[in-house]
Amino acid sequence: MKDMMETLYYGTYLEGKPFKADFKKKSIKLGKQYLIKEGVIQDGYCINLTETDPYEIIEENYKLFKNSRPDGNFKKSYFKAKKDEELTDVEFITGNNRSVAQAMLEGYIVCAVVANRMYWKNSNHWYWVSEKDDDLIILKGWVTYE
Repeated sequence: MKDMMETLYYGTYLEGKPFKADFKKKSIKLGKQYLIKEGVIQDGYCINLTETDPYEIIEENYKLFKNSRPDGNFKKSYFKAKKDEELTDVEFITGNNRSVAQAMLEGYIVCAVVANRMYWKNSNHWYWVSEKDDDLIILKGWVTYE
């Protein structure tokens, strides 16, 4: 079985395959192949997630995404990243490739939802805002099945 997150990393970074996450349909597509389709993990793949709070990992992945370098394969994202001119020289030189960072952030969220690792923190709210970065917002509909 191939690890989902590893497949996303190598597929976007080494092979340059386009990535697409659909939070509403709980799907991940890499190139022309679905890895997860409508909440169902496709044959040959598995999800191995740590026991760490998924929101902590999302915050870490978001920081990498927000400070990533734009590249030619980057597609529209659910999340806000810095523009070229907003990046510091250090961020521009050392930052991750944006399409890879997007796949790791959005891919992790779909994987955590499908693996039943995500939980909604406050049932009274329809969105969650990170305490570490108020640009990081997650909608309830992205992580719950409704």
